[in-house]
Amino acid sequence: FNASEADLKLYQTIDCPHQPLGVKFSSTKDLLLLAKEPDYIMSYTAVTVENDLFSVKENDSCVALKQVAEKDAISMPATILECDPKSGKLKVLKEKEERGGHKPWNDSKRLELAKQANYRRQKRKRERRREEKALAGGANDDES
Repeated sequence: FNASEADLKLYQTIDCPHQPLGVKFSSTKDLLLLAKEPDYIMSYTAVTVENDLFSVKENDSCVALKQVAEKDAISMPATILECDPKSGKLKVLKEKEERGGHKPWNDSKRLELAKQANYRRQKRKRERRREEKALAGGANDDES
């Protein structure tokens, strides 16, 4: 396989009434879309009907989720970047995942630790520069 010769081919587009907030393939090979009300969740199943690869499928779990959401008047954000006006925080937060065993290079916490270490490194670097400037400024005063 030569990666430079790889080709992507569009087989089908799926019309969604709202911008999806999340997309996932289920274990039964259904494509699930999380969206704004009144749809909340849509399920597409892979079938071959007149050259269409996906068709809309209402399954029992989607219907049950919609009924609960409508009953409780749950308001979904229009995009994943929508902020709560009171707190200013994002309405939709992605949960951090722990990937593949306990290998340190697969730990999702490593990114946070690396960011903190980088911040401390940059802070030390700025402090050293300030000290060097202060010493260089003091040395210039002695020469006059």
